[in-house]
Order: sequence, then structure tokens, then C-alpha cells
Amino acid sequence: MSEVIVGSWRRIIGNYNFYTVSFIPSFLSSILSILIERPSRRALLSLYVTNVASETLFRMAVSRKLVKPIRYGEVLIFALSISNLLYFYKGHGLPKDAVYSLLRFLVGPSEEKDYVKQDEQVFLASDQKEINKNHFSLYEQIIQWYKSKILKLKSLSLHSCCPHYHSCVHNAFSSGFQKFVKGYVVQVAIKVIINFKKITKRPNLLFDIPLRMETFNLGLCLGLFATLYRGVSCALRRLLDCDNKLIAFPAGFVAGLSFYFYRDNSIALYFMWKTFQIFYNFAGENGYVPELPLAPVFLHALSTAILFHVAIVEPLNLRTSYWNFLQAMSGG
Repeated sequence: MSEVIVGSWRRIIGNYNFYTVSFIPSFLSSILSILIERPSRRALLSLYVTNVASETLFRMAVSRKLVKPIRYGEVLIFALSISNLLYFYKGHGLPKDAVYSLLRFLVGPSEEKDYVKQDEQVFLASDQKEINKNHFSLYEQIIQWYKSKILKLKSLSLHSCCPHYHSCVHNAFSSGFQKFVKGYVVQVAIKVIINFKKITKRPNLLFDIPLRMETFNLGLCLGLFATLYRGVSCALRRLLDCDNKLIAFPAGFVAGLSFYFYRDNSIALYFMWKTFQIFYNFAGENGYVPELPLAPVFLHALSTAILFHVAIVEPLNLRTSYWNFLQAMSGG
């Protein structure tokens, strides 16, 4: 498609120049290609290429010494973005978007808008009966010792404004521990799959990979995020003596700093653009700004045109993974 438009454009104007060599043909061909896609997929594709294009524009500005990169800037972008998303999650409900499934996984449904705390079930009494039973095997004694410690943790102070059942300390640390374990297991599985060929040649890698420091990064990020968000939320509820949606801002920002352990430009920019998208959609639905049905089409075309233009004129500023993608698509 792009090749046809490039050739046609050259015939129309009679030559190539800085803009027509790639930018304009790519813009026009991208409009045609995105219109072929299902409408449900357009926003997702637009978000992806806008993500890559914004990073590319920043690299271009850095290479021209127009701006200076901020150390750990991706952590700051993520923290600011996630705090806004969590405010929206807590204050305005749950739209049909994949990012909110992730937020529910991280902070739990109790932080969602209009969550109603059900009548508290009698957990502690039944747990205490189990602990009081006599057990003789070492394994059972260890299990009961563990249960007794968890019971003490659950029975610590709980503020009346908090939406969870057990103590604030238990709410923060139990969730963080669960997320750490899940993140660690996922990271190990990914690394084993990626290094499968190496493992077949060197089986000892199967025992080495789970113990590498970088293998813990995803678990640390998820675990600290859940612990910090719930911990700060509970602390602010105690301080203010109420539960307010504005609590999500400081709690989300502090929790977002855990992204330090799993820093990634693509993830940070994804959450930034997702924040803009959700807030704009909300503003459009409530009549604050005009709705633009073709905005995903325009953004996709503009971003793709920027990427193709940079790939030809200054490829050093293009993300390596996207450059490899273009090479594969164009046959090298």
C-alpha cells in the first residue's frame, strides 16, 4: 500500500522531497490500512503506535539537545499515570477496559467505586478453634504456628472507614506477598521459556535462573505496589477519618514508585497514553469536550507517518524492536 502511494505521489508532484519521501505517503496509506481494521481494534493499534512515536520524538529532541533526559523519568511517568487511573478507578467506576482488570488485580475490588462492605463473617473464631486442637506431627505444628501468627496479624487494629475485613497491616502485607509470589512465578516461567534452548544444553541453568536477582524484579514491583497502595490508603483513612476518592492520588503515586524495580519505557508510556485516552473519553461522554470518532484513525496515521519518516531519515532515533519489525515487514 505504501509503495503504491509513494509512486503515485511522485508522479503527481514530479519529484521527491523531505516530506514526500516518506511522511505524506505513510500518512495516507496508514489511513487506508486502519480503516480496513475492525473498529474495535483501532483504538488499541492507535495507542501502540502513538506510544512508539512519542518515545521516538523524545529521542529526536534529546539527539538535538533540545531536552535532557530525566533519570528514572519512566518511573515518574508511571507513578503520575497510575495515580490518575486509580483515582478514576476509585471515583468513577469501572469501564470496559483491560487496564482496569489489572488495577483490580493489584489493589483489589474493595478500592472500586461503590464497593459495599458485606457483613463480616466470623473468620477469627473458626480459625481459633482449629489452632486450639492438639496436633502431634511436626508438619501440623508448623502449620498451626503459622496460622496463629496470621490470626494475630488479622486481629490487629482495623479502622471503621476501611473497606477490608481484617486489620490494615494484614490487608497490606498479605496482598503484597501474594502479588510478589505471582510476579516471581510469572518471571521464572518467562525466563525458562526464553532460555529453553540454553537449558537443554546446560540443565544447571534451570536452577540458576530462579535465583538470579533480575528474576525477582517483577515480583518486587507487584508486591511493593500492592503493599504501598493499601498501606498508604489505610494510613490516610485513619488520618482523615473518612474514605475519599482523592486518597487514590497520593497512594497511587507512592505505590507507582515500585516501578523502579521493573523499569520499562514502553510500559510507562502505555499507561500515560491510556490515562489521556480514558480521561478524554470520560470528558467527551459528559460533554466537557467534543467527541472525535475518527481520532484513533488520525493518531494512528500521524504516528505511523512519523515512525516511517524517522526510519528513513534518522533511524538511530527509532526503537530497536520497531526497527527490526519494519525490517521484517519490508523484507530487509
